[in-house]
Amino acid sequence: MKKQNIIDIGLGLILVWLIVGVVRINNSNNHQNTNLIKNTSVGQQEKNNQKNNVKVWLVPVDKELKADQNFDIEVLIDTGGKNLGAFSMYLDFDPTKITIDTTQGIDPSSDTGRGFNKGSDTTNYTMMSNSDDIANGHFRFAGISASGYANGNSEHLIIIHAKAIKTVNTKNLSLRVSKLSDELGHPIVDNISSK
Repeated sequence: MKKQNIIDIGLGLILVWLIVGVVRINNSNNHQNTNLIKNTSVGQQEKNNQKNNVKVWLVPVDKELKADQNFDIEVLIDTGGKNLGAFSMYLDFDPTKITIDTTQGIDPSSDTGRGFNKGSDTTNYTMMSNSDDIANGHFRFAGISASGYANGNSEHLIIIHAKAIKTVNTKNLSLRVSKLSDELGHPIVDNISSK
């Protein structure tokens, strides 16, 4: 079997898992499965969480960028003491001011860019991105692991490569968390808070 076919099958299984997980969350507890986290300073936009104290945040929080400036956005998580088996998130931005640089990052299936690199705590994860909606200001990324889970108070998930089109501040970015689940596929959180 060709390497590309194996990768395509693996990515297809991840997508099915993510879709089934979102349906299961909606059917089991009728909670909204997407949490919006504005890129704000510590203490703002916090939500109470019944299961544990999970926090997700973007770095840099408040950085002024000039037009045509390349920059990296990092996503970090405090897993609240749970193993992070899988995640699915969206980076939302104003597409008239920021774009994702899909020429950067390494796509193992084609040796071309994909707009991100794995974080230091997700080296065991299979990760993918969907760049189809960048023109509308949305960059979706997801990861899944069968071992070596991220579990800590400052786990580094991903580095997203971006470029400022106009002068902009990173505090205008937001992160939508679609799914966070443990190694068994169970949601690890009802609500997410920003840090």
